Amino acid sequence: MKQAQVCIVGGGCVGLTLALGLAKANVSVVVLDAAPKQLPPSDEYALRVSALSIASQNLFEQLNVWPHIMAERACAYTHMDVRDADSFGKIAFNNEQLEL
Repeated sequence: MKQAQVCIVGGGCVGLTLALGLAKANVSVVVLDAAPKQLPPSDEYALRVSALSIASQNLFEQLNVWPHIMAERACAYTHMDVRDADSFGKIAFNNEQLEL
């Protein structure tokens, strides 16, 4: 039976980032995920995207994975407008407003 100090349930972006950070701090980790092993990106683009903040970029740089992320279809975005169809919630900004 495999033993670990920490068990993370869920192998998504957050779970894997936590697992990597803990492993780099010499904590033994096991990740449990129900999804099949993810394949490398294909030539077809999916409709789902992930937007990373500067804070996320800094974390990924500390974990030494930012170059790998940049190598996989990453690009800067200049504006964002996200609305929830079932409520009045929304996120909207652009890089000029933030001077980025």
